[in-house]
Amino acid sequence: MAKSKNKAFNYWANPHEEALYNDLVKELGYKKRTTFFKDFLHGKPIILTSTEAGDYTNQEPKFKPNSVQIQQLDSYFISNYTVSDAENIDLDSYRKIEDLVKLLKSMKATHHQLVDVCLKLLNKILVKFDFEVGAPQITPLPQDNELKKSIQTRLENAKRRKGKRSQQKVNIGDLMNVDGQVNSHPMNQNKIDVSPIVQALLDSIVAIETVQNDNGNSDYLNSKTEQLEKMVRSISKPKTFYFNHDFIFDKLKNINIYIYSHDLENLSVITQFTANMSELNASIKDCHLKFNNDKSTKNDKVKTVFDLRKKIKATVLNQVELILEEGSK
Repeated sequence: MAKSKNKAFNYWANPHEEALYNDLVKELGYKKRTTFFKDFLHGKPIILTSTEAGDYTNQEPKFKPNSVQIQQLDSYFISNYTVSDAENIDLDSYRKIEDLVKLLKSMKATHHQLVDVCLKLLNKILVKFDFEVGAPQITPLPQDNELKKSIQTRLENAKRRKGKRSQQKVNIGDLMNVDGQVNSHPMNQNKIDVSPIVQALLDSIVAIETVQNDNGNSDYLNSKTEQLEKMVRSISKPKTFYFNHDFIFDKLKNINIYIYSHDLENLSVITQFTANMSELNASIKDCHLKFNNDKSTKNDKVKTVFDLRKKIKATVLNQVELILEEGSK
């Protein structure tokens, strides 16, 4: 039975059970046995990361350094490229993605505010991606899931196999919750309902009196006697208790496992979106290298940044289309 508060959790296990517990520690992604026991004994969710999940989130903060670099490169372009007069755009008046898209499509690659519009729109799309598309979902595994069924089968097999049980202990912090669940289990309740026994005794007394007075029959008395004997045998049987190892078994049998993964329908959009960002980042790096090349002339630098401007505009519009199409499904 469970020990008192703030003491180690003690249990008995055969070698096969203990080996299974240690295997589950690794299989379910834990580094420490104590953390695993602490989580599943207290019913905390165990979250597994799907191999498809990938590191797709936080695209917006990841792009910030490149955003700064783009602005630095673009300032050179604006200072050294002569363009026809173009009206200044009040970007604060463009707050919706749809309005920014319409504006960007109407702008030439030489417009002095092109990069500002691109970065504002891209920032909105990156935030939308991070929160609505790229973020993995956490969903519980159903009881008929293959992993959970495998754990249940292995538990049953380990319990059936022979082996000397030895005492084990693991520190799981405050035992009050575990202590309460073990000690309140119906098998650990000492209360016995004596009302049926009392009633059977009263019936037997009546039966004895009727037989003695020749008003009853011995068959009725015999049936009541047998009933009493059956009750006595029942309450005389050795009591079966619910121990800590039983608690471990039940908790693992119904372990609370969640999967951390992406919706398969979103995955193609996610991979395309991140591939586009990687391609843009590579273009920024390439532009930076060409710009800082000692052999690059002023015209070379202007041309390099101009090409980057066109790449940024095309990428932003592609990203917008991907996310807005996904959102319309």
